Amino acid sequence: MDPPTQGADTDNPPTESPACQLNRMVLRKLQKAFEADPEVDLASKIPSTYSSRLADRKAEVEAPRYPDDVRQFLYGNVSAAVVFPLSESVRSLIESDDDESSLAHSVRRLVEQSEVVWKPKLGNHKIVLKCSPGVALKIILKMDDFTEYTTLRYLEEHTPSIPAPRSLGLVRLGECFLLFMSLVPGTTLGTVWPNLDDSLKRSVQEQLNDIFIDLRSLTRPDNMPLGGVAGEGCQDLRRHVRRTKEPIWTTEDFDNWQFSNPHFGSPIYIETLRRLSPPLSQKHVLSHNDLRPANIMVKLERGQCRVTGIIDWQYSGFYPEYYESTKVMNSLSTNEDSDWYLFIPECISPLRNAQKWLLDALWWKHVE
Repeated sequence: MDPPTQGADTDNPPTESPACQLNRMVLRKLQKAFEADPEVDLASKIPSTYSSRLADRKAEVEAPRYPDDVRQFLYGNVSAAVVFPLSESVRSLIESDDDESSLAHSVRRLVEQSEVVWKPKLGNHKIVLKCSPGVALKIILKMDDFTEYTTLRYLEEHTPSIPAPRSLGLVRLGECFLLFMSLVPGTTLGTVWPNLDDSLKRSVQEQLNDIFIDLRSLTRPDNMPLGGVAGEGCQDLRRHVRRTKEPIWTTEDFDNWQFSNPHFGSPIYIETLRRLSPPLSQKHVLSHNDLRPANIMVKLERGQCRVTGIIDWQYSGFYPEYYESTKVMNSLSTNEDSDWYLFIPECISPLRNAQKWLLDALWWKHVE
């Protein structure tokens, strides 16, 4: 896994305006050109787009252009830094100078030109954009770790057959993180599921089962703790996300962590619940942990429904083999009317770990 590249000091954003930063960059270039050749034609060294770029940057200090979503946080006196290297396809879209101010400006311009693919119904913490026919951009406010990026890299290196986006680079702009990835074609399964007949639903189920059998063939290396593939730690997704603070190496320690810090319940009650658990598997496999129709991309072609990709890998990593089964029905409600839950892929179905799933469902109320 490539380490983050060195960039700007993102914890101490500059106080200068975007226009001032541009002028300072141009002056540095002119100074270097003069030192190299005191008789240089300085006018030829000024970028041809200087005037338009200066006007754009003066406009950046105005009120946010996107008051209702995360893009509003991209503006103002914020610096930019490349966290993971950008692919050639992304660099060609950004066309930035090797300067943090230029990078910030170029990224904003790209965002403004991009099409919204998805945004949350509530909140303004993330958005997904289409930058080009092959490049997508996920913008996340105050991202906690790089799990999604590192998992996509890991998949590409170890099981490229898994239909997942390819990571194309990561940029930090102020408090926002911009994850570039390949655009998965199609629409979400959630959009088309109500219109599919049972034969197509079974076809999707079988395709997903094959994909997850392939995914789960990847087992945890001995030198890697449980959780994110780059050591990000474990996450437990419920209404809120719980995260480990120390590395976890065994299923027993993972189970202890899951049953820690309840909001209520005596030690005797909790121990009684834990004794209901079946024997814990010692096998740790690569898991997605948030499989639902909104995270499955499909295409309807010639009367068939073809799975084109699995997206949103931010909760992924190496976990006990039963764990995915306890998470795949996270969105199930008591008045559920979608039969998606009757077509869960067999290899990760709660039916394979029914006792563990029921215990986890009971435990849910103690940590939420």
